[in-house]
Amino acid sequence: MMTVDDAFQTETMARIFESQGHYDQAAAIYRSLLAREPERGELAARLARMEALQRGGGGQPVAELMGEWLDLLARMRKIRTLKRLQRRKPTAG
Repeated sequence: MMTVDDAFQTETMARIFESQGHYDQAAAIYRSLLAREPERGELAARLARMEALQRGGGGQPVAELMGEWLDLLARMRKIRTLKRLQRRKPTAG
């Protein structure tokens, strides 16, 4: 069984493991990343997908939709923050 050094515990490495069918290693990396950045919902969705694949269930459509939804939610929050900052910006004149 392959082990992954902490330096290689990146989202890219998790996706590589995922594409190669090493769902347990991908899930371990997603868990590690989520421990560092729990607000990243798309990682939670990918972890859920890896766990479903490990159990033998596809789980792909729901996990992908959840990931997309969480990504859109994060983008919406960023847009709101930018709009709020724009309103605070003093106008030159």
